[in-house]
Amino acid sequence: MESCCTSSGISERMLALLVVDVGNPEEVRLFSKGFLVALVQVMPWCSPQEWQCLNQLTRRLLEKQLLHVPYSLEYIQFVPLLNLKPFAQELQLSVLLLRAFQFLCSQSCRNWLPLEGWSHVVRLLCNSLTGLLDSVRLIQSVGPWAQGQEQDLSQEALFFYTQVFCHVLHIMAMLHQELCEPLYVLALEILTCYETLSKTNPSVSSLLQKVNEQRFLKSIAENITPEERRQTLLQKISSF
Repeated sequence: MESCCTSSGISERMLALLVVDVGNPEEVRLFSKGFLVALVQVMPWCSPQEWQCLNQLTRRLLEKQLLHVPYSLEYIQFVPLLNLKPFAQELQLSVLLLRAFQFLCSQSCRNWLPLEGWSHVVRLLCNSLTGLLDSVRLIQSVGPWAQGQEQDLSQEALFFYTQVFCHVLHIMAMLHQELCEPLYVLALEILTCYETLSKTNPSVSSLLQKVNEQRFLKSIAENITPEERRQTLLQKISSF
């Protein structure tokens, strides 16, 4: 994986040489587990540019269905009747990053990095998630589903914002407070994205749906410390 960080050209070459039998679920599962381990090992040593190359490689692996990232119902109140396929990669990448940090914060790895190393991987994480927000906005605004179609992707985008907000707060809960400032700022940005889209398209959700979503987001934010951050997040959610 280290060689894939060097350039997109080398990454594409390595991808072309990769052999994974997609017809063998066990082989795909084992490759996916190995990829996550390698990602965790390489991430702390990546520059932002190298990390971007790895992000692109991960997308290509998802496109080719060589990488399996199951999406759990961990932060879903009700199964949404939505067309989430346009945002499938973004959701999978967000989950993959959550899993990577669960690995990093596990008992076997939590003392592996010095404070500077943790700060570095948090910055890389924020860069990746900011990129996902940009990607979702682009898909939602200029995708083929937005070309005069009766049904746009506003509800799906709101669902994505809810999920990535939960993932960010989950990661914050695992980290020391002094590392969380960039993630806290990102969480506020995600809430702003949610608020802007929901107010731009007021008919996208019923009043009951909005109240339920608001209550759900508050229940997640209640777990955040310190009190100042928690209250700011709750106040932001209450303003929807």
